[in-house]
Amino acid sequence: MNQGKVVDTLKKDYQNLFTQDLDYSIYEKEISVRDPSGIAFSGLSMYMNLFKLMRFFERSAFEYHKLQFKIAPAFDQTVRVTWHLEVMIKGSGKTKFFDGISLYHLNNDGWVKEHEIT
Repeated sequence: MNQGKVVDTLKKDYQNLFTQDLDYSIYEKEISVRDPSGIAFSGLSMYMNLFKLMRFFERSAFEYHKLQFKIAPAFDQTVRVTWHLEVMIKGSGKTKFFDGISLYHLNNDGWVKEHEIT
C-alpha cells in the first residue's frame, strides 16, 4: 500500500500549494474531483489545470495568504486534510478566511482515485 507516500507527498505539496507545482505521481490518471457546490470533473490534466489556476490567482489577486493544515490518514483507504486559508485580496484591505476538509480516497494500490472537498 502507498498510503505513507501519499501522506508524505500531500504534506510537502500543501506546504508549497501556491508556489510550486504538485507531485502528481500519487494520483490516478482518471482522478475524480468534487465539491459541495456540485462542481465535479475527472482526469489528471484537469486536476493539474486547477492548481495552475490557483497559483495564478494567488499571484495576481492576493496581497498575502497563509495556509494551515493537518493531515490524518485513516484505516478506510482515505487521507483527510483539514485546512484553514487566510487571504487578503489586493486593494481590499480586508482579510478573508476559508476552512475546508479534503478527503483523498485511495484505490486498492494506495494511490489517490478521488479528491472530495467538503
